[in-house]
This record gives sequence, C-alpha cells and structure tokens, in this order.
Amino acid sequence: GLSNQKEGQTRQIARQTSAMKRASLARASRKLADAIQKRTDAQNCLAVWEYADRYGLDSLRIDSLRTAAMFCAVVNFGKLPRQEVCKLDEERLATLLWAPNLGARPEHTFEVLLAWAKVQEMSSLPPALLRAIRFGCMEERYLRHCVLMATVEAKQALASSLQWALSHGLTPRSRSMPASYYYRICLRRRTRQLRHGAPTPGVYNYVSWGGARGPHPLEGGLQSTTTRCLHR
Repeated sequence: GLSNQKEGQTRQIARQTSAMKRASLARASRKLADAIQKRTDAQNCLAVWEYADRYGLDSLRIDSLRTAAMFCAVVNFGKLPRQEVCKLDEERLATLLWAPNLGARPEHTFEVLLAWAKVQEMSSLPPALLRAIRFGCMEERYLRHCVLMATVEAKQALASSLQWALSHGLTPRSRSMPASYYYRICLRRRTRQLRHGAPTPGVYNYVSWGGARGPHPLEGGLQSTTTRCLHR
C-alpha cells in the first residue's frame, strides 16, 4: 500500500511538473512572439510570416504574430524586397495580391508578378493572380506599352476586366483627362458610345476588375481599393 501511495504521488508530481513546463513554454513563446512583432517591418515581415507558419505558432495560440506579419506585408507591398517576394509560393502571393488594402500601385504589382513568374520559371502567368491586378487604376500609356506587350495571359485578363465591367453596368472614367473625355457604357444596346471626341478605344484603362471571391482574411472592413478608384 505504501508503495502504491508513493507511486501515485510521483505521478501527480510528474503531471504538475509537465503542466508547469507547458505553461512556462507558452509564456516564453508569447514573449518571443511579442518581441518579434514589435520588430516586424517591410524588410522582414515575409520572413516572420514564414517563421510563424513553419514552427506552428498557431498551435500555441500566437496567431497574432502571423496576422501582424501578413498585414505588414499587405500595407507595405510596394516596399517589400522583390527578391523575397519572388520566393513566395502561389498561395501566399495570391493572399497578398487579393488584399483590398494592398499598399502598392497596380503598375508595381504587375511588374512584381512578372518577376515572380520568371523566378518560378513559369511558362504562363496564373489567371487567378492576374485577376487580382487592378488594371482599371493603371495609366493608359502603361497599359498600352507594358501590359498589352507582356504576355497573352495579360491581354486575356484585360479582356476579362472589360467584360466584367460591361456586365455590371460600370461607367469608367479617366482620372488623367478632363471630365468630357470618357466612355459611357450603354447596356441596352451593349455597345460603346464615344462622346465629345473621346480617345481611342482603350476603355480597359478605366475599368477595374472586381470579381466575387469572398471576404479576404485581412479585409477588416476596409473599403476596396478597386471600389475607391472606380467611384472617384
């Protein structure tokens, strides 16, 4: 009986010690995550994001570090080291490109996508990533001389951009030209009407794609960049 009592006490002490170790490890992990989060910036947020995923910090209830790193990467997308962005897998890059509060001009985003595809040795650009580009916020000159000359997939994405705008009755309008120069979409006849000597038929540069994809994990109630550009 005495032996069984000692054995039971030993097991209880072992369980208590194990619980104390787990609690101590959790506290240390939280402190480490907080310290890393305070030092997270545009230069290291991608590495922090990968670190959080690789070592399973979510299992230790430290998912705030991963979310903070993702948010930092989104709002500072234009400042991220391009060589680091080009190392991302397609899923992570899509998470960034589809964020409504992406902190970069669409021209820069498109160039990053081209560089990423080159590093990944892809023969064609993934349509899902191309659809995330805000073509409607680009300047007409850039669209003509860069996007249309880039790849066949880019041309197809522009065509989809225009088709979506037509089907949703959007009235795109140039921000760089006087108000009298614009196209008006006529849905009844499904034709385009030129008004007041409008420029050559390049309505693509005034239209931004906005397909249904569901809420973004980092949206947080922020208004879509696409929506802001279309309604200025």
